Amino acid sequence: MKENYESNKKFKWVFAVIGALIGFPLGYFGSDLVYKATHSLNNRQGIEMICSELFGDVPITAALTEIFIVSFDYSYGNPIFFTKYYAENPLVKGQPEIYGTTLSNAAEASAAAPIYFAPKVLNDHILIDGGVIANNPSLYAYEFAKRVLGKKKVRIIAIGTAIGPAPAL
Repeated sequence: MKENYESNKKFKWVFAVIGALIGFPLGYFGSDLVYKATHSLNNRQGIEMICSELFGDVPITAALTEIFIVSFDYSYGNPIFFTKYYAENPLVKGQPEIYGTTLSNAAEASAAAPIYFAPKVLNDHILIDGGVIANNPSLYAYEFAKRVLGKKKVRIIAIGTAIGPAPAL
């Protein structure tokens, strides 16, 4: 056994040196990269303040018409569709603590773009931007109106980010 150890001793030094050459830079620079990858660029206070000013504590059930706000439940890997129907009928989806929330919470969850904003936490649900599953949720909204609500005619008003007019060439 000792002969086997002595014969491979030079290879062990090579691997130790290679490990140190790779491990030291990863340890030194990697911690900063891991921190940047796991923390958002902006804090939630700004978006919470804006949503609070715009929506206050108005529950989704108080919406004047049907709404459709998309988020993604990172903890359970499910899409979350905040709608007036699900808020009024929470047992349909089986999660009354999530769907019976306020417009402010739904808007904050839908705007929690990974890396830019920290997730919105509601109870034990970690909610992130719905754009990770549906950047344009019009098809989901259309299917919801047709299949769940049984609507014959559907009008969709998409309120989202837009690009201004193209510059003149």
